[in-house]
Amino acid sequence: MVPLLPYGAGETDLWLVKTDSEGNMVWNKTYGGEYYDEGWMVLETSDGGCLIAGTTCNMDMIGNAWLVKTDSVGTLERQKPMVEVVTVVCMV
Repeated sequence: MVPLLPYGAGETDLWLVKTDSEGNMVWNKTYGGEYYDEGWMVLETSDGGCLIAGTTCNMDMIGNAWLVKTDSVGTLERQKPMVEVVTVVCMV
């Protein structure tokens, strides 16, 4: 995962790439909103999907912890900004 500028829906977005055992890209997806969104950790779930922890920021550059869950082909199943957990100042 790397943030891109610009790519996907906003200024920077989380970019998830699935590769095969030889490193060939199988699929790639971006997730995020209008401003700055980044992924910091990804775990494979028991259903073959991914659980991603990161940050999502608003136009005032205030960010919150962010959880993203995908299915096995990268389709977004759910996402949740964790406003009550932590707030960060986003840096570009």
